[in-house]
Amino acid sequence: NPYTYPNANNQFYGYANATRRAWAYGHLFGIRDVTFTDNTFDNAEYGLLSVNAASRIIKGAGNGNAFQNLTNPIYIAYILNSTTFSNEITDNIFISTQGFNGTVQIHGGRYDLIKRNRFNTLLIGPSTPTSVGIWMDNSTGFSIMNNQFRNYIAGIGVGSSSIGGGTIGNEIPFSSTLPTAGFGNTFTECIQSIYTYNNNQSLQIQCNDFHNQIGR
Repeated sequence: NPYTYPNANNQFYGYANATRRAWAYGHLFGIRDVTFTDNTFDNAEYGLLSVNAASRIIKGAGNGNAFQNLTNPIYIAYILNSTTFSNEITDNIFISTQGFNGTVQIHGGRYDLIKRNRFNTLLIGPSTPTSVGIWMDNSTGFSIMNNQFRNYIAGIGVGSSSIGGGTIGNEIPFSSTLPTAGFGNTFTECIQSIYTYNNNQSLQIQCNDFHNQIGR
């Protein structure tokens, strides 16, 4: 019975869904200081679902966390004030993105750090992009730096960051002697590299790299 849990397609208890698979591999609510290192999140509706919580999704001794075959790889939302619940998402691999959802979504976040991640690495041959790499909605004070995006409707979407703003750019200044100095986020074959809406008066966009944009 595909609607009884657990079953062959869903070995974990969770909400029923059209794909009849696991609901979420990590579901956080109201906690912080949780760290995820070098895990593989594969074949579920959510990789990590976080509400009023904070976590570090980072590389350990291995190759970092890998996300694939997920409708919502990372979904973070805040109903309450989030000033003490910032997240770090660093050195991860997002192998493929499904549907029209954002690969990393943060709603109502404060001071989140997202850097050195690779998005949509499995793309084989020409493809029509359908999703967004990072979606920051009503979030402020964030830093999005040195990530790689490939084949998205929008690599990064930002809405209503208001006076708190955020930074989309490079963690290594041009004055550095490192080979990646000054290049920031890299966007390849995206319809829109960076999309903004509503009030983003303090948003800073600087030192990013754009290749083979396929739209406006």
